[in-house]
Amino acid sequence: MNEAEVEVIVVITIDTNQVNMVRRHAIDIKDRDEGARADKMISDHNVGFQMLKKLGWEGAGTGLGSSTTGITEPIKGGEIRLGEQKYLGVGHSQGDEDDIFDQYRKAKSYTYQRSDVNSKDKKPAGCFRCGK
Repeated sequence: MNEAEVEVIVVITIDTNQVNMVRRHAIDIKDRDEGARADKMISDHNVGFQMLKKLGWEGAGTGLGSSTTGITEPIKGGEIRLGEQKYLGVGHSQGDEDDIFDQYRKAKSYTYQRSDVNSKDKKPAGCFRCGK
C-alpha cells in the first residue's frame, strides 16, 4: 500500500463535564490573577461595596470595624485546588500533610489509646472517695 492511499480516521470523544470543568478552572485562574489587589479598588456599584457601606464602612482607605482600626486591604485568596483538596480552607497549606503511612499509624495509635480507656475488661480502680 502506498502512503498516499492510507486514510486516517480520528474519532474524538469529549466529555462535557470535563470541558465545563476546564472552562471553570480557566475562569478561576483568570479571576485569581486579576484578584483582590489594593491598587484596584472596587466600584461603588459592587454588591459587596454597597453591603459594607450599609454596615457603616466609610470607604476606601479606612479600616473595618466599629473603631475603623481593622484591615484596610482585601485578603488574598488561596491557591486553586482540584479534586478532594478543593474543600480545604484558604489557610491550609499542602505541605502540612504527612505521607499515607504516617496517617495510618497515627489513626491506629489513636484507636488503640481510646480502646484502653474504654475497655470493659478492666477492674474498677476502687472507691472514688477513699481510693481503696
